Amino acid sequence: MNMLLGAIVRVPDRDVGWWIGRGPTVPLALAHEWVRAGRWLAKRGLLGLGYWYTDLVDPSGQEWRVHRDRLNEVIAEAQPASVREAVHAAVARIARLVDGQPRSPDEFVWRVPAKLLAACGSVRWLIELTDEFMIESRARAVTQSPPPAG
Repeated sequence: MNMLLGAIVRVPDRDVGWWIGRGPTVPLALAHEWVRAGRWLAKRGLLGLGYWYTDLVDPSGQEWRVHRDRLNEVIAEAQPASVREAVHAAVARIARLVDGQPRSPDEFVWRVPAKLLAACGSVRWLIELTDEFMIESRARAVTQSPPPAG
């Protein structure tokens, strides 16, 4: 996140849509942050290409599974314990880090439920903007993808 915020400060004339679409990728930024914080260990990949990451805090993934289950409850019931939990659940939903079912075969993404948006407080506008941006981006990616070979 610090990579993205730092880039925004250096080039302030770009809008949010540009940064989300073209700025540093969130997974890469998170990986760098977690390595820096000592949560993850980065090792060079095979032949020195790329990196493999090891979670030093939760190597079995159990902590994440418990957390994911709680976020799924918050999304389903729209009764978060705090605004922070509501925002966390909404972002996880947008990023597809939690379970979800499209409402129709045409739906490419899982929208953040209206009740959960309402619980996001003063950052609701940002969650809505991000949700819309991701919906449009995924729809473009699907419609612009080449047909499968065969």
